[in-house]
Amino acid sequence: MNTRKIKVIKFIVCVIFIFNSIILIADANVKKTYEAYIGGRLVGYTDDKKEFKQIYGEINNEINQRLGIDLVQDKKVKFKVNKDNIDKSSEKSIKKNIKKAINDEVNAKEININDKNYGIVLNEDEAKDVLKDFIIQNVNKFNINLDSTIDTEIKGDIKYLDVKVPVSKINDIDEIVNNMVNDKNIKVKVKVKEEKEVTIEPKTKIKRDDSMYIGKITVKEGEKGSKKVNSEVTYCNGKKINENIISEYVLKEPKDRIEYRGSKTPIGAKVTFLKYPTRGRYITSKFGSRWGRKHNGIDIAGNTGDPVTAAFNGIIKEAGVVSGYGNMIKIKHENGLETLYGHLSSIKVKKGQKIKEGEVIGAVGSTGRSTGPHLHFELRSNGVPINPEAYIKK
Repeated sequence: MNTRKIKVIKFIVCVIFIFNSIILIADANVKKTYEAYIGGRLVGYTDDKKEFKQIYGEINNEINQRLGIDLVQDKKVKFKVNKDNIDKSSEKSIKKNIKKAINDEVNAKEININDKNYGIVLNEDEAKDVLKDFIIQNVNKFNINLDSTIDTEIKGDIKYLDVKVPVSKINDIDEIVNNMVNDKNIKVKVKVKEEKEVTIEPKTKIKRDDSMYIGKITVKEGEKGSKKVNSEVTYCNGKKINENIISEYVLKEPKDRIEYRGSKTPIGAKVTFLKYPTRGRYITSKFGSRWGRKHNGIDIAGNTGDPVTAAFNGIIKEAGVVSGYGNMIKIKHENGLETLYGHLSSIKVKKGQKIKEGEVIGAVGSTGRSTGPHLHFELRSNGVPINPEAYIKK
C-alpha cells in the first residue's frame, strides 16, 4: 500500500472519530426522560431516577405511618428511556399515579355526614382529625377568634362507616377538609366569648313647661354613655344566632335628653297653634248663630276627595258615622282640647291611633246633614265649642 493511500485512510478514521465524539458530547448534554413503571404499571415520566425513587419511598412511608403497620412494601421500579420526547410529569401527577399503583387493600373509615360521603381515611382517629381541622378552618373562614371559642358542634348525623378499599382510594386529610369547608350544606355551630364596648343611648325625659303654650317644644340634648359587655355568642356558619349577656360594666354614664313641652293653654290668649285642616281656605259659614241655631264650627269650601289633615298632634278619639255630621273624626289633644272634622267622604284613621299635625286623616265630602261638599271643622275646650278661626295659623 502506497503512502498516499495510507494517509487517506488515516484521515477518514480521524473524521469518523471526531464525528462520533461530537454525537456523544451532544447526547451527553441532552437530558434523558424516562418512563417510570411500578409493578409493571406506567406512573409517569421523569428525568431523575433518584428523585423518583425518593418520592416513591416517601409515599410508602406516609401510608405505613398512617396505617401504623408496615403493610405497603416497595414494589419493583423500572425505568425505560422515553423515545417519544414526552415532557416530564409533575410531582403531583406522579404521586397520584404511584398511589394508584399500590393495590393493597386496607380496612378504612368513610366519613359520612347526613348520608353524604365526604372521603375515606384509614382509621377513626384520622376521621376525628378531619372534623377538628374542618372546624378550625370553618372558624377561620368567618373570622371568629379561635382563642375565645367555648364550644363547637357540627350539626347533623355524623357516622364513620367501615369500608375495605385499595390504598389508592384513601383520601388526603387536607383534601377532605377543603371539600367540607366549601360545602354550604354542613352547618357548624360555634359558641365564643366576646367582650365589646357598647354605646349607651341617652334616655328622653318629658317635662311640662307652663311658660310655653302647648305645641311648643324645646330640647336639651343628652350625652351618650358607654359600657363593657361580656357575652357568650353562638354563630352558625358565621351568622350570629344567639347572644347571652354574662356581665356588663358601665364605663361612662349617659346624660338624659330632656324635652320640655309647653303646657300653657292658648285658649283665651288667642295664640295660633292649629294648621289649616284642608287646602281650601275659603270659609263659607262662620262660627256662631246660623238659621236660628248655633253653628259650633266653621265650614271650609272644598271638592269631594280633597285631603283632610290633622290640625294638631293628638289621638283619634272617634272615627265613624255620627248623626248630622255624617262621616266624622274627633281628635283629642292636650289640656282638654279637641278638634272635630265632619261631612267626610272617607275616613283614613282608626280610634286610638296616634296622629301628627299635617297627617291625612280623611277626605272632603258631603255626608250627613250637608248642602254640598265642604269640611265642617270645630275646636272644643273641655267640651265647649270655641271659634277656631282665631287659633288657625294663617
